[in-house]
Amino acid sequence: MIKIFFVTFFIAELIIALATIIKIYQFDRCVNDYNKMVSANKNKIRSCFIDFRMIIEEFHSGLTELLEFIRVKREEYSIKVLKTSLIYGCIFLLRGKYKKSVVAYQLIREIYEGIKEAQI
Repeated sequence: MIKIFFVTFFIAELIIALATIIKIYQFDRCVNDYNKMVSANKNKIRSCFIDFRMIIEEFHSGLTELLEFIRVKREEYSIKVLKTSLIYGCIFLLRGKYKKSVVAYQLIREIYEGIKEAQI
């Protein structure tokens, strides 16, 4: 009985080893086929990599320009929001005091123009 068990176990191991060897051989043939295709199309692949590199460089430059545009617009809108908030805040705080409001507005306008000239 034990002999039959060992024989069955040995045959199962042989079947598993044979299946593994066959799969490794098929994989090796597949890799060799791909190696031949790559070797045959080496120049085409090289030109594709050059084109791909140019596409990546164009994308990078476009993304850099977009980020710069967003930064400029963010600064511009921040200044507009600050200016509007300051004007409405002054109007709210100085309501009914028109002479002081006009002086405060002129002062804020001069400060804003000075900041604007300094940035240019």
